[in-house]
Amino acid sequence: MQTRPTMTRRGQRNSEELESRGIKNGLMKKGSRGKPLSVEDRRRNRLISKIRAQVERPFAINKSKWGHARARYIGLFKNEVHCLLISMPIILDGYAHYLQDKWLDTGVVCPF
Repeated sequence: MQTRPTMTRRGQRNSEELESRGIKNGLMKKGSRGKPLSVEDRRRNRLISKIRAQVERPFAINKSKWGHARARYIGLFKNEVHCLLISMPIILDGYAHYLQDKWLDTGVVCPF
């Protein structure tokens, strides 16, 4: 009978895999019962969580506001198109803010 690897071994394998590919390890550390995180690990998790919150916010909006909590269709293509159509307003809104900031930097009145 094969045993499942412990979280420590799996986490170590993930770290080694990322390192071999030249990717910075941005995975958060997790404490366990009787073995709390060190001060350094908690500080590192806090730095990672600031970035993670910004990245996960659009996904939360997609799920709550646009109802993209689960796949609605059978087949990958239809679900990909549905996801793209749901994401378009968010992408366009972000691009509009980017353009508006760009126009404000030049001193020209924004046409929209």
